[in-house]
Amino acid sequence: SSMMRKFSLAFLIAMLTLTGGFSVRAQEAARAEIIKVDVSNFPTMSGLLDVYAADGQFATDLDAMNLTVLENGSPLPLTNLTENEVGAQIVMAINPGPAMDIQNEFGISRYDLVVDTLRIWAEARPLEPADEMSLISTTGPILTSASVSEWRNSLVSFQPDARASVPSLQSLTFALDLLEGQQGGQEGMKRSILFLTPHLPDQTTVDTLEAITERASLLGVRINVWMIDTDAYFAHFSANALKSMALQTGGNYFAFSGIETLPDPEIYFAHLRHVYSFDYQSKLNVGGAHALALQIQRSDLSIVSESINFAIDIQPPTPLLLSPPLQIVRQAPEDDPYNTDLLQPTETTLDYMIEFGDGHPRPITRAALYVDDQLVSERTEAPFESFTWDISTLSSSGEYSLRIEVEDSLGLTQSSIGIPVSLTVVQPPAGVLGFFGRYGSLLTIGVITLAGLILGLILLVGGRRRMLTARRDAQKASHDPLTQPLPAQKRAP
Repeated sequence: SSMMRKFSLAFLIAMLTLTGGFSVRAQEAARAEIIKVDVSNFPTMSGLLDVYAADGQFATDLDAMNLTVLENGSPLPLTNLTENEVGAQIVMAINPGPAMDIQNEFGISRYDLVVDTLRIWAEARPLEPADEMSLISTTGPILTSASVSEWRNSLVSFQPDARASVPSLQSLTFALDLLEGQQGGQEGMKRSILFLTPHLPDQTTVDTLEAITERASLLGVRINVWMIDTDAYFAHFSANALKSMALQTGGNYFAFSGIETLPDPEIYFAHLRHVYSFDYQSKLNVGGAHALALQIQRSDLSIVSESINFAIDIQPPTPLLLSPPLQIVRQAPEDDPYNTDLLQPTETTLDYMIEFGDGHPRPITRAALYVDDQLVSERTEAPFESFTWDISTLSSSGEYSLRIEVEDSLGLTQSSIGIPVSLTVVQPPAGVLGFFGRYGSLLTIGVITLAGLILGLILLVGGRRRMLTARRDAQKASHDPLTQPLPAQKRAP
């Protein structure tokens, strides 16, 4: 419960104070946070993820096998998990006070010792990943979103009048204002403040820390505190309040009187320079608001991130017929106009395109052509660009309604509107005219051939008749008495 947590935190601070532990770092439960969801390449979903172990450090070296996506509670595998380096947004907020100006036997002030440690750290920082560095005093920002080398120069040249300053929380408030209004130049940048302060003199100022702590927690800003003061104030009520703020925001606390060895600031920021990017294949097929969480399971970690809500527009794909024929005429070919068996065309090509009105193109798994709501053609493999409509069996004129139906990889289907197509079938002439039209050439040849045969037959018959007549005439003549030779007369003796 929250009451138990507050008691545990108060007990921890009390124990640290009693035991003189002046360097305190955050103690938190392991946690994971999805810091971005990108739906632009849906159904491939991507996002950014932070994972922290129980010691507050970033949990590195996770594998995709360690993570499970919970999409509206349904488990799905990750297709990719990459650990990326990223810069941090770091603000140093200076709250000057007389205690910072106290010098050691070498004439070096506590503040100068702190600046020297920070200078050495800044000079050792590599160029990549590039941090965005800011420097703030009680009067406002001195430098914002600068490179580490620019920040180092600004820090070294800045000389606060610590001796004349009255400590306040103004610089810390300015730091939060800056971070709240600042969008990091790199995706997944984490935010951290290093607050340099003496002890706070009054309870009213300390009370303000609670509101600052809550605001920093909501913004995800870790506040690290270096309390620079005499060790007599290490157990002061304001020291406990500053310690509590650091712990509750996931930061660190250190008390410095001028003789302690200051921690390397890099331990505060190194674990902030990591972020995981992940991808998975969504199974959503309904638009609207949805919830996403990630479950992390490794031998040393067992966490479920807080759920993050996102909205997405999902619509079925829309097929569109491209320049469909409004009228198709089937008729005999020009060179064979009376051929009833060869009406053309026998098929027509119907081109179509598929639009994704939701802006998320995805694979098509099926396309089908319907004529008068009867399935006439179907394909289940790309390319999904055209259909061939077989009209060879359509022998009568009429109007037909064409539509195309498509289904996508999410199982969403949609049809195009029915497009009316008028089919006109021009039949060659029938009856005697058609017969003669179709077989005219054959009939002509046949008639000519027949005429030839008849003529030949006539000639043949005529010739025979003449021969028979001549023979008959010859026979008649042989019996005619007028043509017979007279018999020889016998003489008397």
